[in-house]
Amino acid sequence: MSENDKLLVQIQQIDGREGREAATAWATANISDVNRRSFILGLQYPKLRVVPDKAAEPDIFPDAFVPPKRSKIIDGFKLMGLEIAPTKWMVDGVLPEGLSLLAGKPKIGKSWLALGLALAVGAGDMALGMAPTEQGDVLYLALEDNRRRLKSRIAKMTAANAALREGLKHVNFVTDWETHDRGGIERLDEWIAANPATRLVIVDTLQRVRAPVGRNANPYAADYQSLQPYAQMAAKYGIAIVVLHHVRKMEADDPFDLISGTNGLKAAADTLFVLRRRVGSLDATLDLQGRDIEEAKLALLWNVDACAWLMSTEPPGLTAERRAIVAVMGESGLEMTPTQVAKAINASADSVGRTMRRMFDGDFLFKPSYGHYALPGGLYGGVIAAKTDT
Repeated sequence: MSENDKLLVQIQQIDGREGREAATAWATANISDVNRRSFILGLQYPKLRVVPDKAAEPDIFPDAFVPPKRSKIIDGFKLMGLEIAPTKWMVDGVLPEGLSLLAGKPKIGKSWLALGLALAVGAGDMALGMAPTEQGDVLYLALEDNRRRLKSRIAKMTAANAALREGLKHVNFVTDWETHDRGGIERLDEWIAANPATRLVIVDTLQRVRAPVGRNANPYAADYQSLQPYAQMAAKYGIAIVVLHHVRKMEADDPFDLISGTNGLKAAADTLFVLRRRVGSLDATLDLQGRDIEEAKLALLWNVDACAWLMSTEPPGLTAERRAIVAVMGESGLEMTPTQVAKAINASADSVGRTMRRMFDGDFLFKPSYGHYALPGGLYGGVIAAKTDT
C-alpha cells in the first residue's frame, strides 16, 4: 500500500470534526510530495502522521520538527512564583527577541536598514549609531540581491568602521532559499540548530519564501501561516527574526495599516516596524509597535558617508519653531500646554498652539489629556524603553 493510500485510510478512520478538517487539509494542501505532506499535516493532525522508512528517507522528519507537547495548565499564583528570564534584546530598546515584520515602500532603504542591523549585531557594534547590540552570529537571506550588489553595499558600510569589518566573519549571507512548501522552514531550523551563537535572522523578503496561496484559501489564515513558523522558531531559540515586507499604495492614518496584506501578518508578528520616507529626502520615520516594546516613532537620518541609517535627535522635516518646541518638551519630559511651551521659547501662544496642533495631526505629538501635548514614547533619537515584564 502506498503512503498516499495509508493516509487516506487513516483519514477515513477519524471521526467528527477533526476527520472532516483533516480530509479537507489533505485534499487542499499545496505540497506535492506525499511524505512531506503527511509530515506537515501531521503537526496539526497527529493521527495523519505516517512515518516512512528512516533509512530510506532520512531527511523527511528532522528532529527539530517533532510535534510539540501540550502546554501544562498553571494557575496565576504559581505563574507569579516562576523565575522567568526577561526579554532579550538584539538591539537595545529597538529589536527584541521574537518575530519582527519590517515594512516599507520599495526602494526607500529597508534593505539598507536591515543590513545595518545585521552588521552591527555581527560585530557587537552600535546599531543606528547609538543603540547597543547583543553580539552573535547572523544569517541574512538577501533574496532580492546578488553577491556583487551585497559586496558593494558592505564595502561602503564598513569602509570607515574597522569593528564592522572584523564582525563580518559572524554575518552569513545567501541569495536564494527554498520556499515554505519546499523545505525552506526546515532548512532554516537546521541552520540555527547547527549555529547556536545565532542572534539574528533576516528574511528579505517574505514574498520570496512564502508558499503559493490556493485560490480558495482563507487570506487571513494564509498570511498568518506564512509568518507563524518564524515566530515559533524565534521563540524556540530565543533569537530575533526580521522579515521584510511591502506596504500598500493606499495611505492610512495609522502607519501600521499601511502593511500590505490582511491583519493575519500583524497578528503573527511580535513586533511591527514601518519605514516611511519622502522621495528625495535624507530623513525618514521608523514607527514601532509590539508586544515587548512601547509604541514609538524613531527619526532616522541617512548618513551619506557611512551609507547607513542613523537615529536622529529630532523628528524629520522640522522648522525652527518645531525644533524649539521639541527641545523644550524633551527637556521637560512632561506633558505641556501650548501656553507653557510658548512661554518657554518666548513666542506667541497663538502661533505655538497652531503649530502644536499641526504637529499632533502629523503624529509628531500626542494628547495624553485635554489641552496637553507630549512627545511620543521614546524621545526622538533616544533608545526606547521596553515594556516591563511582570
